[in-house]
Amino acid sequence: MVHEVDPKKKDLTELDKIGLKLTFSAETPKDAQLVLDQYVEFVNQYILNQTNQEFKLGFNLRLDALKFAKEQMEESLTETKTIQVENLTNALNIAKKAGISDFSKGSNNTISVPEYMLGEGRLNISDSKLADGTYLFMLGEKYLQAQLDIAKNSPVVYPTNYYSTERQLAKLTKLAPQLESIENVKAYYYLSSPDYPVQRDWPKRLILLIVGFVFGVVLSSLIILAREVFSNKA
Repeated sequence: MVHEVDPKKKDLTELDKIGLKLTFSAETPKDAQLVLDQYVEFVNQYILNQTNQEFKLGFNLRLDALKFAKEQMEESLTETKTIQVENLTNALNIAKKAGISDFSKGSNNTISVPEYMLGEGRLNISDSKLADGTYLFMLGEKYLQAQLDIAKNSPVVYPTNYYSTERQLAKLTKLAPQLESIENVKAYYYLSSPDYPVQRDWPKRLILLIVGFVFGVVLSSLIILAREVFSNKA
């Protein structure tokens, strides 16, 4: 049975503050203990399943976020490299058609070809015309071919954040199967360990004695009165 606890009651225990109190009865102490154990195990499994489902939801969302971030970085850098190779290839073809084999600049230019060649595979040129992909062919076949070979053969260089994301993803993926291992986990703790009842809840022995005494006195009185009545009639 479920009993609601009056919140205005004085001297409430921690169990009373929950608001509900469960009581049940059984024919024998062993039956009562069995019912209690089964009930506690049922509640434990229910709470564990609910908690585990919520945790796995957050866990999977975190995995998806890391996978998405990793894929975004890979796609972005791959697309950047592809576009760079395409631009260099187009510029090289134009330079070949135009017959421009070498790049020459006037003495008043601030950027030299060696400085460009030392770049990290990027066409970072301050010259306004060369900075535009339309005029990239002016660098000439020699330098465009060298830059194209570097762009094609060099591996994609990922930022530090990429490797950090990859490391987190690998560790979390390794931990994922352990989310199912919850057999021996307890979602509760005992205020007092359950045990067999030390005495019966009902009927009370004192009440039985009093009722038996009263019933015996009344029955004895009735028997005596009945004998007296029959004796007088006889």
